[in-house]
Amino acid sequence: MPHVNVAPDYEVLARVLRDPATIDRLSPEAFSRALDAAQRARLLGWLVEQVRAGHVPAVRPEWLRDRLVTAEALTSGYERAVRWEIDRLSRAFLDTGQTWILLKGAGYIAAGLPPGRGRRVADIDVLVPRADLGRVEHILQEHGWEFPEINAYDNRYYREWMHELPPMVHRERRSVVDVHHGILPRTSRLKPSSDRLLQQAETLSDGVRVLAPAHIVLHAAAHLFHDGEIAGAIRDLVDLDQLLRWFGRDERFWKRLVEETPAMDLARPLYYALRYTHRWFGTPLPDIAGLAGFGVDPGCPMLVVEEQGTGPDHPFSGEKLSVVLAVYRYQGDIAAAADLVNAITGYQGLGHTCGIHTSSEANVERLAMTTKTARVLVNQNLNEGAGSPRNGLPFTLSLSCGTWGGNITTENVNARHFVNLTWVSRPIEPKTISEEALFAAHWNAHGR
Repeated sequence: MPHVNVAPDYEVLARVLRDPATIDRLSPEAFSRALDAAQRARLLGWLVEQVRAGHVPAVRPEWLRDRLVTAEALTSGYERAVRWEIDRLSRAFLDTGQTWILLKGAGYIAAGLPPGRGRRVADIDVLVPRADLGRVEHILQEHGWEFPEINAYDNRYYREWMHELPPMVHRERRSVVDVHHGILPRTSRLKPSSDRLLQQAETLSDGVRVLAPAHIVLHAAAHLFHDGEIAGAIRDLVDLDQLLRWFGRDERFWKRLVEETPAMDLARPLYYALRYTHRWFGTPLPDIAGLAGFGVDPGCPMLVVEEQGTGPDHPFSGEKLSVVLAVYRYQGDIAAAADLVNAITGYQGLGHTCGIHTSSEANVERLAMTTKTARVLVNQNLNEGAGSPRNGLPFTLSLSCGTWGGNITTENVNARHFVNLTWVSRPIEPKTISEEALFAAHWNAHGR
């Protein structure tokens, strides 16, 4: 009997995710394995939607048609189960006056967004004001949700350091509710405002509330690129692609997203979200100049803005993960340039990296001695601060910034830092040094 490979095919799934039209050219066996991969990647609902849109293999034997019927039944059941849990939550909070908002998957389903179609969720996430956590606990407990037994450390971990309570499990249906008071842990370097999320939330026709569109995208970006585990996160990237395409049909969305990103302190997660959705799926994105209200030549590779000040009132002085470059002019010698570097990095980037193009060793030394930067790159592209065969710096994704930036080292963190070293110490012969030998030069110049 010939061997038939029935293992999930993630490579085929990746091709299909990038171009759903390739489904039409798959063999029944290849499509069946893609179905299995989609199931494991939590993307079965997405693939079923592509089938409903007409993307199916040209050849569909009866066994494959049966598989598609089963897949449609499964995804419909997933979504129906979530809608029932949303209904039960609505009933629990009815007439209590309690503010609560659906997040992530349940929010997508309630709002009728593309990522919610046929979605399977592990739990229902809700956001409430932090001051109301005790009251919300009591309401949910009255309606059947309870905390499973956890140890004291885990309980404290959730309540003091995280952005949510321990999961609550319904005693009969075993459904799980995660009650959030924020979208990132309290220990996170980024501090998105929960008050802003609650104030701008939108109410659906059935009275259920969800985040505003810009906040839905920002939360998805933060969950994937700052707080979540990257393994198995392809569904989260697909979610972002679908959300950006859906909301992006309204030009006002992009302007709102630009406004809300710095206000929510989520510029870096959004940058990664836009970068990787565009690279993987060709997600259409507006150009920066257009968002700012002016046009540029299609071949323009970069925008250069002249800036003078630093700090929150001068946004171009901050970190910019975009094709916008701020240019400063300084007057005087290299000391003035060093002062300007310290002013810029003092706002964002203290301890990081600076560069200089010069033939003057004196200028290099002055910059190195007076700026609060861990790396000074001479006559190089500053990207080479992360390691390059041209300069001997170790390759790294963690460019430490010393105590200036709240780190314990100024080195490029690399594999050497993860090797345990054992220091063998033995006594050494004492060498007596007199005060005269130590301080003679100082005493001669300044007196005792």
